Amino acid sequence: MNSFFFARPVAVALVVAAVCARAALPAGWISEDIGSPAKPGWASEASGLWSVNGGGADIWNTADQFQFAHTNLSGDGVLTARVLRQTSTNGWAQAGVMLRNDNSPAAAEASCSLTPGNGVTFRYRPGAGAATSQTWVAGVTPPVWVRLVRAGNSFAAAYSSDGANWTAIGAAQTIAMNNSPLAGFAVTAHDNTTTNLANFSDLSLAADPSATVPPDLTNKLTYQTSWPLPQLAVAGLAPTPRMGWNSWFVVGDSIGPTENLITNTAAALVADGLAAAGYKIVTIDCTWIASGRGYRDANGDLIADPTRWPDGMKFVADYVHGLGLFMGGYSDIGTNGWGNPAQIGMNGFYQQDANQFAAWTWDFIKIDDHGPGDFYSAAYAITHNASNRPIALSLSTPQTDGLKG
Repeated sequence: MNSFFFARPVAVALVVAAVCARAALPAGWISEDIGSPAKPGWASEASGLWSVNGGGADIWNTADQFQFAHTNLSGDGVLTARVLRQTSTNGWAQAGVMLRNDNSPAAAEASCSLTPGNGVTFRYRPGAGAATSQTWVAGVTPPVWVRLVRAGNSFAAAYSSDGANWTAIGAAQTIAMNNSPLAGFAVTAHDNTTTNLANFSDLSLAADPSATVPPDLTNKLTYQTSWPLPQLAVAGLAPTPRMGWNSWFVVGDSIGPTENLITNTAAALVADGLAAAGYKIVTIDCTWIASGRGYRDANGDLIADPTRWPDGMKFVADYVHGLGLFMGGYSDIGTNGWGNPAQIGMNGFYQQDANQFAAWTWDFIKIDDHGPGDFYSAAYAITHNASNRPIALSLSTPQTDGLKG
């Protein structure tokens, strides 16, 4: 009898110690069950290794059941982690990262997860109580990196086998989410009678704009960061440098930009986290006009090359805007601009071209200096376009030399 009484408190102490160790999470993080799964879950972290054990029926339809270990993300940002392994409770069990409006079962959310039998999945609920949709890529197995990127109300997902080269999972989605969503690990068993134990590493939560860009993205930050164009705050629109991507540094003028290049690049900026880091302007540089690159129609309107832009400039701008990015374009103060063959310029058509750029819903225009021409006439026309659209201007050197002092 004495051995029985001594053994029991020792066993209890061991259990309590294990529970306390398992419950340890970094400061600012909590774990909780969402949607009251039948089997309670838990989460822990030690030396960068995360363990999350979740039950619940699914993250699907109009309400969810899962274990959620989370902190908060302020504004835009990138959430990345590596899924090492999980219990195969069901082919559609999930272990991954999530951005969620709140901790209610029907909250708006976006998640990027690995499943035991169906690869990686990007699931999203556009608003509270709405139906959940998904895009998935079959054949992906652990270990795998998963990533969510938020830029405004645009949310994108991607996965990677090495943490450096990323593949988007479908298109970015529009989700109504507050400015400080819950961000962290989500695990569900897809079976309310059991739990799914998952392990993660390499967590990165980078907020825009003050946080450090994830290390795997730094090798992509080229050209515009090492060669910032001088800026002019036209109508107070651009008091700080405007950051983004420019087609010149990829295809120059002999090849020139195309619709596919611009739309694919815009999607990559979101999926790779560059948009969340502030690189949000996608600029079509010179040699975008019709074959011969100097054509206007009978009314004097510019003609975008139909072989390069089969859906038209407005379509491309709408696509870029749909990703939460800004559309940029190119022109020149002169009759002709730079390029081979030369790009046609605004001289003689300042107001007409400005109105056309605004109708295409451009947000940013690089004004080049081939000349001869008048920058101020171009700037005045753009800031007084017929659509009254705010458009920021970038002045290409050496046109800006006379503005010093």
